[in-house]
Amino acid sequence: MSDPISSVMASKECDRHRAVLGLIFHSNSNPRTAHYIDSVREYLRTSQTCIVPRRFANDLLLMMEKLDESLRPKDPRIDGDLLRISANLSRLAEKITCNTELTIPYQGDKGQTYLELFVGKKLRWESVGIYCALVACSLVHAQQSVGNFDIPRMIEASSMCVDICRRIGPINEMGVLSIYQNLMATSQHYGDKDKRTRSQLSELANAIVESGLNKDEKGVDVPPRLIGLRRCLLVASLTIDETICAADSCRELIKQCHVDNLEGNGDPWVWPISSGYGPQTWVQLRFALVNLRVILKIILGTAGNTTATVAVSVVECYSLWWNKLPRYLRYPELFAGKDTAENARQIRLLVASAYLEFLCIKLEAHPPKGAIP
Repeated sequence: MSDPISSVMASKECDRHRAVLGLIFHSNSNPRTAHYIDSVREYLRTSQTCIVPRRFANDLLLMMEKLDESLRPKDPRIDGDLLRISANLSRLAEKITCNTELTIPYQGDKGQTYLELFVGKKLRWESVGIYCALVACSLVHAQQSVGNFDIPRMIEASSMCVDICRRIGPINEMGVLSIYQNLMATSQHYGDKDKRTRSQLSELANAIVESGLNKDEKGVDVPPRLIGLRRCLLVASLTIDETICAADSCRELIKQCHVDNLEGNGDPWVWPISSGYGPQTWVQLRFALVNLRVILKIILGTAGNTTATVAVSVVECYSLWWNKLPRYLRYPELFAGKDTAENARQIRLLVASAYLEFLCIKLEAHPPKGAIP
């Protein structure tokens, strides 16, 4: 005999899961999913900073289109039709929950990639949360909203998906991406100083630590594409962490997580496999430029032997980083010289900063057109 209290709690949880899908696929007025999907596609086409992998996003949007078609009422005036839709939402919510309860391996079955384990028949709450956050970001990006509550409603749905994932089991990379995209939507809509934004930033910092995203993947069998996603996600998180905390005049949260994924003598970045100025390239270059400027400011504002020591280590670190840039991004002679004078090192740092700024301007001039891994 089942525990009555447990049964009631399970029933409430199921109702909550169905309510999330109700926010997405059904409203009191006309269905809006088609508009949402068009808006997200335009956002993905024009955004230079959205780090959601495009192939995954395209598969997810196709999935949402099919689900919307199957859940759309043929005649809202017929009660039986609405009851059928409610039952279908319950079954779909149960299926997504069952998928989310499964542990995701880094490498799926033969012929599958990691991201394919989150869409299609294996659709999970992490993916639904990413979709909702993308809808909210796209509507903010287009400076429009269908009705008065579309953006906050989709942010709420995304937040609920995050909460469901946290209740079900351990966080994974796509769970962190869901939280990050939710934070982007929250900060864009409510502002960096809003308590909801700060709360989501704390959630992101905790998720990064729990998922091990801040740790080096050395000795771990992780596919290259997934390493690229992990590094890009970490860099993007550090960037938004700095932006939000600067607006609120407080210490960064994620920076305090003992980040060592971008340190050491290993490969500090994994760049997109196919050449092109995509969002992943943009985010990583921008992060490197900001860090170079901070280091340069310290060097120029300090005197003595300590300054020279710092400058040497900085040049060595960024020489390694620069030499690992893809050929289409490199300026080969920048760190080729053997100058040891402090002013020479500072000039090289200035050139590096200027060249990265130039690359970022190129990214603005050439927004991503195709899919990135």
